[in-house]
Amino acid sequence: FRRALFRSDIAYLLDYARAEKSKDARRQVVAAALREAQELIGNGELEAAIRRLEPVAADTRDPAVEQLMRQTSANLAEVARRIDAVVERIEALSERDPPQALQLLLSQPQAIQQHSRMRAVRARLDTNSERDRLAREAIEQAEDCLAKQDLRRGLESLESIVHAYGDSPRLSAAITEYKDRKSTRLN
Repeated sequence: FRRALFRSDIAYLLDYARAEKSKDARRQVVAAALREAQELIGNGELEAAIRRLEPVAADTRDPAVEQLMRQTSANLAEVARRIDAVVERIEALSERDPPQALQLLLSQPQAIQQHSRMRAVRARLDTNSERDRLAREAIEQAEDCLAKQDLRRGLESLESIVHAYGDSPRLSAAITEYKDRKSTRLN
């Protein structure tokens, strides 16, 4: 009888030790997830923080993890609303005043600038700025070519920008004007 009781106590103690070990492992997983998520949040990487917390919340149902995930999701929703408003303003402004649009984008907090939509807007503004710079250079080069009677190279200069970056009203007007002036010189 004593042996059965002794075995029962050992089994209980083993089960208790296993349960404590499991709880400790769970606490460590939760602590690591919270620490990493808070670091990501501090860096403005809200989406990454949520991705880090989701599996831990599903596995552990830990209230602290779930609370941080809810707060981060709410913050992310607010950031998304702000980004929508800023993107609309930047895109409208980029049609009229691209440098001002870029300045507005750069005036946003770093967390907003790092959002994927804002990076896409920035890339588009940079591409348009580069296209405009190259268009100005091509127009100047075409003018020089026209003055030097190198008519073919001047037109090629303008058309190369259209082929590389697409057409724009400014380039279309420059090409039309160049062709008109070229035909006037040929006649």
